[in-house]
Amino acid sequence: MKKYDIIMMGHVSKDIMIYPDINEEQRFTAGPVVYSSASASQTGAEVLVVTKAAREDWKDIEYIRGKNIDLKIIESPLSTSIENIYLSADREKRKVTLLSSAQPFTEKDIPAEETKIFHLAGLFRDELPETL
Repeated sequence: MKKYDIIMMGHVSKDIMIYPDINEEQRFTAGPVVYSSASASQTGAEVLVVTKAAREDWKDIEYIRGKNIDLKIIESPLSTSIENIYLSADREKRKVTLLSSAQPFTEKDIPAEETKIFHLAGLFRDELPETL
């Protein structure tokens, strides 16, 4: 069994970014668990990312796997998806809408691997229940 410096749990999000002021839309798969794991891996830390998503979206999540980052995807009926409509040119004001959510994590989703740090990188309420 591999030992990790950090295990990170959180939903990856299919983000829709809408910029009405420049009539542009961007779509990508990201979220706190992606950004945190990328940063941690750059320090040399060995990281395991645990996320939940619908099977049809797994291909869009595989990019997370890389140098010092392993990935465990748990199947969920839905993936998390968020729409952000930016209401100001400085991007300080936005309307955030949760379009869909992967299933919340449970104790059985906690990996058996050893780790020094367990990082809960959630996006929305109930994704990582307080009991976890």
